[in-house]
Amino acid sequence: MDPITNTTVAGGQKLVQFDPQSGKVLQILRWGEDILPPGATMNDLRIAGDLMFITDSGLGGIIVHNMRSGTTVRLLSEHPLLRATYTKPMVGRDGHIFRDKDGKRPLVHSDMLEITADRKWFYFSTPIGPLRRLPTSALLDSSLTDSQRAEKIETVMDMPTMMGTAIDTLDNFYFADAERGQIMVLTPEKKKLVLFEDARLVDGDALFITANRQMLVPIPQTERLPANNAGVNALKPPFLSLSFPLPKTLNGHLLGNVVSSL
Repeated sequence: MDPITNTTVAGGQKLVQFDPQSGKVLQILRWGEDILPPGATMNDLRIAGDLMFITDSGLGGIIVHNMRSGTTVRLLSEHPLLRATYTKPMVGRDGHIFRDKDGKRPLVHSDMLEITADRKWFYFSTPIGPLRRLPTSALLDSSLTDSQRAEKIETVMDMPTMMGTAIDTLDNFYFADAERGQIMVLTPEKKKLVLFEDARLVDGDALFITANRQMLVPIPQTERLPANNAGVNALKPPFLSLSFPLPKTLNGHLLGNVVSSL
């Protein structure tokens, strides 16, 4: 992203694979305008087996890359069900409305994505919701058109302003509620449970469950950036990542483990 214009730089977007032990660059992936048209912005990424799934929050869309064959497709590009609208603002702590110095509110399209452990369901959302899902098989079936894929999309639930998400092996969907400073659990039965609450949770993002059942939550303070705070830089150091243990149960509801990409 260009920090001055807040837009993507042509040819600048790429995915880089590192060796976690040596730090050596193993692979760099770049795509042309058939996959990343002007205005596209790669956002969340999940890996399931040989497949890599990426959301485009700039235009709305889903990118599927086969790491074994090297083939890449762009699906549901700019479909209305993957795009946010101005009917609902992004809201942070204490009712803070995301807006720039001119009063313009951001429109962030398909952002969050999660894939269930059995790879049956692909969940996705804009930061303002609603949470939606479709069968993963519909994304992988090359005989379907995008219109046919869209017919298989289900609305799961309206959501508050969300930042990061995660999912566990029991299909519990975790999300950072930016409006209340909470980490929430949405159960498969559509019950919302409070997992964690802390005054330091200002727009918790990129939730991650570790193999030893720790929940990691970076705190980017997104609502305090000038572009989201009427042009005023209100960032407050220190910049934190929080970590807390994931309990086995929450209000009598069983919580699962990290979903493996293997």
